Amino acid sequence: MSVEERDWCVDVVVAEILRQSDQWSQVERMQRFSMAADRPCALVVSLLLGKTLTEERMPRVRQAFTATLTHPIEEVWWYVTWGIDRQFWATDHAMAMHCVNTIATEAALADAAWEAEESRPYHERHQLEEIAVEAANAIRQRFWREGAIAEDAHSTVDISAGFRAEVSLRMLAILGQVPEDPEAVAAFTRASRTLVDWGDADDDCERRHDRNFHHEAAMAERLQQFVMRVTSASALAVLRPVLDTIDRHPREIHSIVQGLTSIEDSRPNTPHYWYLWGLFADAVKCAKWVSRRNGEHPSGNEMLSAILLTLWWKDNVRHWRSLAGVASYRPRPQGRGADGRRPGDDGGGDAARRARRTCASGRSARAGSRWDASWVICGATATGGTPKLALPKRR
Repeated sequence: MSVEERDWCVDVVVAEILRQSDQWSQVERMQRFSMAADRPCALVVSLLLGKTLTEERMPRVRQAFTATLTHPIEEVWWYVTWGIDRQFWATDHAMAMHCVNTIATEAALADAAWEAEESRPYHERHQLEEIAVEAANAIRQRFWREGAIAEDAHSTVDISAGFRAEVSLRMLAILGQVPEDPEAVAAFTRASRTLVDWGDADDDCERRHDRNFHHEAAMAERLQQFVMRVTSASALAVLRPVLDTIDRHPREIHSIVQGLTSIEDSRPNTPHYWYLWGLFADAVKCAKWVSRRNGEHPSGNEMLSAILLTLWWKDNVRHWRSLAGVASYRPRPQGRGADGRRPGDDGGGDAARRARRTCASGRSARAGSRWDASWVICGATATGGTPKLALPKRR
């Protein structure tokens, strides 16, 4: 490209980003339109920071980059978040962390302003859009000033409520690009504790109505993706709060186990997956609700189904490649529970039953086969060894 062509591209990127950077109406902020020009421009503007540009255009690029981080349209600031990828971290680690701290600081400013407004009479309060504008403008003025944004803002901000909870996903998306970074591990550990706290809100009538299940599911998904890419020691540190709550909230935690299996199926990291599986299997074996499986109202069905790989399989599944060489078929006769069901049987139908019979053994299930009730997890260790699934005896 010629110099003129490069300058034209830079001018277009900046112009499209700034076109709606001050449109703060709620309707504008919530729009979804991936074909709009400001979306791809926001995705690539971070690359321009590392280019050699004229003295006239570099300030404009900086202005556009700051505008995307604080853009009123949510989809635009998600695009710039995705643009701060692993390559950006490798090029400018300090700027990537500065962006994370900026996001945390903006949310903290907005939350502080909102809390102040709540103490005022309702008819005298500022609107949400006004608060967002004030926080965004403050960040835009401070972003390029050295020392204006705290370097530890990402670690001191409370991500459990308010605007801070909403932007925590953006912070995790950026930090998730560098799973080997200690700051990233610490941030995901805090996210893990936050997930547990949200789950405990079900036991508190005053907090129960504040839960955002969509947000919780999104954070859990980020957590799953992260632990599948970190070292075993880091994964254990991140998952420890979750593992400690399996005894209290197996239903909430089972989706994390199922998510890890889904990731392993699409992007295999088999030895590490079985290490993570072993962590959850050990926690399940120690859970108090396991000994109450024969009671009138047993709990933990979903967790056992996830641990025993019985969920979401297609009807034609007869083998899973990640089980090759690590699964053991070990019959152990047990009686049915008081509810007449097998532990881990969540009523998933024939497909789930076929998957139960075939995933661990690699064999096809004969029509009409019957199985005894109890599922037993044995030989699963978090510290090493081969994970084994003990299936019930067929009769």
